[in-house]
Amino acid sequence: WSDPQVEHNAILVRHATGERTVGMPIRHGPAPDAAVAPATLPAERAGGPLAGLKICDFGSFVAGPYLSVLLGDLGAEVIKIEGLAGDVNRALFRAFACTNRGKRSICVDVKSPGGSEVARRLAGWADIVHHNFRPGVSAKLGLDAATLQRAKPEIIVGETCGYGVDGPKAQHAGFDMLFQAFCGHEFRGSGEGDVPLWNRSAIADFGGGLLTAIGVLFALLQRRRGKAPPSIYVTLLDTGLYLMSELIERADGSFAGAPRMNREQTGTHPAERLYRTADGWIAIAVRGSAMARRLANALGLEGALDDDPLAWGEAEGAAIAAALAPRPLAEAASLLDGAGIWHEVAHPDRRDRALADAALQHSGIILRTDDPEFGDHRQIGPAFRFSRTPLALAGLGQTPRQGEHTREILAALGYTEDEIAALVAARAVA
Repeated sequence: WSDPQVEHNAILVRHATGERTVGMPIRHGPAPDAAVAPATLPAERAGGPLAGLKICDFGSFVAGPYLSVLLGDLGAEVIKIEGLAGDVNRALFRAFACTNRGKRSICVDVKSPGGSEVARRLAGWADIVHHNFRPGVSAKLGLDAATLQRAKPEIIVGETCGYGVDGPKAQHAGFDMLFQAFCGHEFRGSGEGDVPLWNRSAIADFGGGLLTAIGVLFALLQRRRGKAPPSIYVTLLDTGLYLMSELIERADGSFAGAPRMNREQTGTHPAERLYRTADGWIAIAVRGSAMARRLANALGLEGALDDDPLAWGEAEGAAIAAALAPRPLAEAASLLDGAGIWHEVAHPDRRDRALADAALQHSGIILRTDDPEFGDHRQIGPAFRFSRTPLALAGLGQTPRQGEHTREILAALGYTEDEIAALVAARAVA
């Protein structure tokens, strides 16, 4: 927490008591000094609450493009702009698909004269422009907030970066596992005394994309009120710290907060832990004295478990483990269910079960598409549901081929067939 970049980002808040906590990770720049017409969206929202909103996504890897997936799920139209070689994340199809599904793809060399003009026209078409370029690159390309908002004050510009938009580490390359390491996630999640463990779910990347999307929605609300929207930026460094918001630095420099995982990586406390049964694992969460007594009665541990689960230690954990270990998983689950104990079976095949679930596919929670290269492709769909505004699920699961929509998009921007051919021949687009 004393790192110069962390101090520069001002993500930590010092209170009058001398304590410090993690603050707001979403930052915004100054709004243009210009009046804008209140943003309006179509009255008919059959495609979702953001139907009619247009997004240009210059993002790559995970954190950048993920925010436009979230907004695309809500109905926004998203164009993904890739370099001529394509997004480097295309080499990892599953990672690429979940952060770029439902978009149209155009390949543009934004450094070339022709490609630069294409990028300018795309920005003029869009309501929102997002990128995760290294700090300073967007200004060289004319895609920074100041340049874009001079031409179009109502445009919303979002930026997801690594360490910061400026500061001592702003130019350092940043990837999810590096921020998990920097912020302490890999030690706190590994278990007491264990070697550090990388959470493969890319929590900093996905968290950064989600936070940037929230910031962009805030800017959209400002625009809807007739105010020029500010630019929005979120750093993965701040996101990593925000995901450890339970930590409090006391005035004396020591820390309080959630305890570390135990060495077996089954939990942080006997009352909230995974326990092994004869043929599987079950997660238990015990809250309050009444539930503690019911668990003791169900497992035949009267007298071995204190009525206050917060007072339990390793002896109580060992007693619960010994009582559950010889029981078949189904029997243990039934016993806990009958006693009103919060629990859930840890299914090793839960992913495959969910992806094959016909009801989840019907509801759109699981998107099933026929990918031209990989065939039957199933993935997690929109996280949102609305009572009166149905989402347009058709096409949301489709992963765009590299440059699949280049000619279509250029034509919509007003380029003639001859102009498009010239851009392709000049390697400005592909």
